[in-house]
Amino acid sequence: MIERPNVQDKAKLKASKIYRPWIAPSGEFKGKIYKEIQKSWTILIDPDEVDKLFIEHTHQAELISALYRMLYPNMDEIEKVNTYPYINETTHYYLGSKFIAFDKKHHPDILPGGAWMNWGFACDTDLEDWEVHISGYTVKEE
Repeated sequence: MIERPNVQDKAKLKASKIYRPWIAPSGEFKGKIYKEIQKSWTILIDPDEVDKLFIEHTHQAELISALYRMLYPNMDEIEKVNTYPYINETTHYYLGSKFIAFDKKHHPDILPGGAWMNWGFACDTDLEDWEVHISGYTVKEE
């Protein structure tokens, strides 16, 4: 398994508070305070660990969630990921192909690879194979 860099040591942290108002179904005006975390870091993911996810899961939503949990160990605290993670074209093609095969097996009545197209990662040609660049997320402030 590829050793993950220590995110806290490598990341630049900038936080700002955001107030997001909303209207409840009852018509009552409410709001929540969120903390915007602006970090930027690049990690390596283990291709064998990624391949295991395609074996362990049978639903595309679980699979996408598991991929994001590899990148964000504190995923349960995150309200929103602000930008898609970035990978290079080779890794993107590999994962896209895996999602297409996965969907053909587990979800034959849907567009193969559709979940990857909607929630998968973006491309950055400056990254190496299996490098993932991550930046920005929002956590709910307690």
